[in-house]
Amino acid sequence: MSIGFFIDGAYVYKVFNDRVNYLKLRQHLEKELGDTIDEGYFFNADTDPPRAQKLHNALTYPPPTGPGLRVKIYWLQNFYFGQKVWVLNQ
Repeated sequence: MSIGFFIDGAYVYKVFNDRVNYLKLRQHLEKELGDTIDEGYFFNADTDPPRAQKLHNALTYPPPTGPGLRVKIYWLQNFYFGQKVWVLNQ
């Protein structure tokens, strides 16, 4: 069976205030499913992606030292309409 593992980074940061151990999460899912995860992705959007480069690099380490996720980071863009600032995904 092919198993895909997709993480919405913004949602994880909003729901879990503490750090999440993605390696343990992956291992738990593999144990519960009785199979290995074939593809894992971590999606996030940031106004300054290079600032979080250490986290993004750590997420790409392959098992058993890391979760082995493919990291997809998208830039946020600021739009100014009068006095309000709207931040939209590209």
